[in-house]
Amino acid sequence: MNTRAIARLKQELFLTSRQREILVGLLLGDGHLEKQNAQGWARLKVEHSVRQIEYVTWKYSEWSSWVLTPPASRLKGNRLGTQSMNVGFATVSHPELGEFRNRFYEGRKVVPPDLTLTPLALAVWFMDDGSRKSRSCRGLYLNTQAFRPDEVTMLQWFLERDFSIRTNLRAQVDGLQMYIPSAEVDGFVSIVDPYVIQEMKYKLPC
Repeated sequence: MNTRAIARLKQELFLTSRQREILVGLLLGDGHLEKQNAQGWARLKVEHSVRQIEYVTWKYSEWSSWVLTPPASRLKGNRLGTQSMNVGFATVSHPELGEFRNRFYEGRKVVPPDLTLTPLALAVWFMDDGSRKSRSCRGLYLNTQAFRPDEVTMLQWFLERDFSIRTNLRAQVDGLQMYIPSAEVDGFVSIVDPYVIQEMKYKLPC
């Protein structure tokens, strides 16, 4: 697609309410908004292990009209010197994505104080960063270690405000992790289960 055609495409794009909800979940999780120009436009980057290719495919299906190149795999090195095969995609840059970046970034990713969670946003956040405590325990984790302690406390408050889900905090080497105790799990699952894709339901208790 040539430059003029890409410019026309960007003029025709707008975020749907569903994409906005998904984007909130992505930004609480593994999604990244990359600043693209001096005007503050940004593009969304999605990347996961190739083992989660079905999840990447689902995300791509939600953003395909914003993407010029379908998901592609690449070898990614890490600080330990090992490599992993990842798969991902990036959207075109757009001012609406730039507005989200202004809310969710202050040099690093942050939790905006005006955040509102929806069932879809919560499900995407959980698919990105949630996990089961163990096969023998129904408790669930949300890996919030990338956020400051006061931001994790805000996330706790949002979960209780929007869904009446109470959580505990657990100190990890790299930050605070949110724990959904077994008494709260049924309520949590009833909210997110309709939106969790089949390939990610292994994260939910049986």
